[in-house]
Amino acid sequence: MKKVIAIDGNSLLFKAYFATKFTNMMQTSNGISTNAVFGFINILNKIRKEFVYDYLIVAFDASSNTIRKQKYEDYKGTRSKTDDELIEQFPIVREYLNIAGIPNYEIEGYEADDIIGTIANQINDNMELSIITSDKDLLQLINSRVKVLLSKKGMSEYLEITPDSMNQIWDITPLQVIDLKAIMGDPSDNIPGVKGIGEKGALKLLNEFQNLDNIYAHIDDIKGKTKEKLINDKDQAYLSYKLATIIKDVPLPFKIEDLNIKDCDIASLKDFYYRYEMKSFLNKMDQDIDIKDDFNFKIITKIEDDCLVDDSFVDLISLNDYYHKDSIIGLAIINEKGNYFLDINDFINDEKVLAFLKNSPKKGYDIKRNILLAYWHDIDISNYSDDVMISSYLINSNNSL
Repeated sequence: MKKVIAIDGNSLLFKAYFATKFTNMMQTSNGISTNAVFGFINILNKIRKEFVYDYLIVAFDASSNTIRKQKYEDYKGTRSKTDDELIEQFPIVREYLNIAGIPNYEIEGYEADDIIGTIANQINDNMELSIITSDKDLLQLINSRVKVLLSKKGMSEYLEITPDSMNQIWDITPLQVIDLKAIMGDPSDNIPGVKGIGEKGALKLLNEFQNLDNIYAHIDDIKGKTKEKLINDKDQAYLSYKLATIIKDVPLPFKIEDLNIKDCDIASLKDFYYRYEMKSFLNKMDQDIDIKDDFNFKIITKIEDDCLVDDSFVDLISLNDYYHKDSIIGLAIINEKGNYFLDINDFINDEKVLAFLKNSPKKGYDIKRNILLAYWHDIDISNYSDDVMISSYLINSNNSL
């Protein structure tokens, strides 16, 4: 059974922002707000560690100009303006996700809910979907293969909602969430509903008549003011039903099978943490990033031309740290073609390798050691563009090198 996780990115980022807005409003030394990004990454790392999954996606709203806005101009019209300090963090979060290799999407005209709803609609009998959100609207997607992990108070506690546990929120079925919103409305999204009927009255109607259509089919069985309110606001009720319904046929630019985590660009991630001054993440890189253990060298006696690639990692191998007197035992060349080791006797007189060491741009670790070690053996190794040891120190001077 393949396990899929869909994360409501907007919901998660808002939650992270307001959880720390009044207690730990983090900013970089040049004034960029980072508290929401920091909290978002913390929550995401916890999700990735604690949940088993094959595919994962973070979905975002593209803009406020959605299909619902076109149907009802005042949709979400009562919401207060989003803090500038939060707005500036949305592109930073997307930057992080791209560097970390985590699939993330936004589609113009649709909300994150609609992307997740379409994924839920595509879940087959060999898949299970877990939706992580703080938005109760997504409860309407729950079925035997789809569950919602509703975030509770705090940053990382979730209430698991399935068809059998819906009564932990409301004593209704998942699909009745739409009917409920159609009747009682939703102030947070400015969905009007039926004026004068709240949650208690809407639940009573649904327990008796099951859905909106059936309520109006039996309108003459309903008495008093409730009947009058339903008749007066029938058009609003059906408009609200459409607004509350999550779209399940969004033209997605991906298949579920494409939502696997890509390899993380470790150097870029370190640069990201460094630029946004997230020192604690720099110190936890080994814990937060999946690093492959199988780093195998191929021992060769002669290297082919296509393995001598510019910007390779090049290192002279010796047995001791005192490179002024130590002997070279071999040469390591690492690039996208592979990881190669040549014995000193196999490359010391190879003009092609010696020309590569002298002329080609390259990277290394402790290049002073490499240059001096080569010097004592009459080898010219130069044209280094980066010293990983120095770069590591500049990123975090507390690291032990």
